[in-house]
Amino acid sequence: LQLNSYYDSLRYESPYINRIYPVMIPIMGGLRFSRNNDVTVLEVRVLVKNYIKKYETDDTSDNIKKIVHFWGFSDWLRDVNKGDASSGDTILGRNLLAVARSYVPSEVGSIDVTITGGAAPLYIIAIPAGDPITKYSLVDPDLNMTDSGDLAYDVIDDIYTVTPDTYNFLSTTDDPGYLAAVGDYIEIDTTTYFITDVTDSTISFYSLDSTITTGPITFTVYSASSRDHNPCDVPKKPSLAGDDIELRLDYYLNLEQYKDTYNIKIDQCNALNYYESAFDNYKKAWNNYEDSVNNFYLPPLAVFAESNSVTYTIENVMPGAYDVYVTNLNAADFGDRIQQAQLFYSHEFSKVNTDPLVVQTGSATPCTY
Repeated sequence: LQLNSYYDSLRYESPYINRIYPVMIPIMGGLRFSRNNDVTVLEVRVLVKNYIKKYETDDTSDNIKKIVHFWGFSDWLRDVNKGDASSGDTILGRNLLAVARSYVPSEVGSIDVTITGGAAPLYIIAIPAGDPITKYSLVDPDLNMTDSGDLAYDVIDDIYTVTPDTYNFLSTTDDPGYLAAVGDYIEIDTTTYFITDVTDSTISFYSLDSTITTGPITFTVYSASSRDHNPCDVPKKPSLAGDDIELRLDYYLNLEQYKDTYNIKIDQCNALNYYESAFDNYKKAWNNYEDSVNNFYLPPLAVFAESNSVTYTIENVMPGAYDVYVTNLNAADFGDRIQQAQLFYSHEFSKVNTDPLVVQTGSATPCTY
């Protein structure tokens, strides 16, 4: 079976979970078909190039511990942690990324993007105008947003509301920065809570505990898509791989480490204070994680820009308004990202156009970066 982390194996329906088939590919913008058009193209892209990663796992057949390397699709979207897989589990599920779009060749235009200065190499993407870049990227797990603000409490609904001091802590749709969202985590005084609502100026969260100090506070927001900051990401219990003395010693050492880590994590999960039951908190944390990574889409229009002072064309673009973004990493970091089979995080994109670029049939719309 193709699972998604240890959490899947604990679910009642775990024997039937297969996160590989069927492969569900979104058609961005939908499919418009008319018999009056001679040709309608459905273009499906599956991400393979630069997305193959090397993995390492233990093999203890014949009471001999060996290290096995294998290659597969990157786990950039759904991160695979050490210890997730054992007893034959395959946990790379849902990391096959694909996108589709449709166009009518007789109606399309194009976008010409000129790269100046020393920006290349980079990727250029075009997305529907007004779409947040966070729809086509994840939040860097190491990009924790810390801010200060006033904390208020609604005794009727047990809802706390924080008003951040920095307005742009909450990104607008035009800002490639971090976008706090429902289901993410807010941490205050080492205790973590689920975010229940986000507006232009406030972040709200729920707690069974009404003794949190209100007034000015400092807080940190973590993305639900990050396993590193999931307080309910408990470890998987190790298993005894064989009767060899070395394997037994490894097992007992790993067991002690497991118990220590598990106790820490389960306390953090219970402290989420959304439900009275730690297990209910656990389920909600993982459902939020799945919702967060499910919101990721590959950009349907993308080209690779290898050199500077060159114009690159995004072809077969249906008429409409678009925003153009480019990756903003230097050449060394860009190369590392490709080598590590990772995609790009939200703060690693820069918007090229100020006003939406309007594409018309039979014409090329220019922009410069």
